[in-house]
Amino acid sequence: VEADQNLIPPSMLEANRNYLTLGPHHIAYSDEFDPLAIQAHHVFAVEEMERVTGMASFREQLVVFCENSIHVVTGGTDQTFALHPVVRGVGCVSHRSIVEVHGWLFFLGRDGLIQSDHESSLVRLNSVFLH
Repeated sequence: VEADQNLIPPSMLEANRNYLTLGPHHIAYSDEFDPLAIQAHHVFAVEEMERVTGMASFREQLVVFCENSIHVVTGGTDQTFALHPVVRGVGCVSHRSIVEVHGWLFFLGRDGLIQSDHESSLVRLNSVFLH
């Protein structure tokens, strides 16, 4: 990485500037025709104290699950890709718990099983089963 660059935060660069180190709160995507190339504007970050726990393709968007929030990546080109928070205070504990069934996303949160359409509706199913 060039010494005079100003796009990549110094905290992400290794001491000799040979490679980037992404934290657990980052997601990145490669160039369309070069899977080994990741440009600086291809890196997104959720809140620094969060950790990305899983991702799912749902309704033509990428849903990014964190420990305490849910985000979506929208857009179709480098100029329009953006990461937007959808829900705060609810998250996913493991990527292995994310499943799409009949147009709904189900995932395991700290409070139990959750059903979501990722736009407006969240249902904690453990309370349904207990009644």
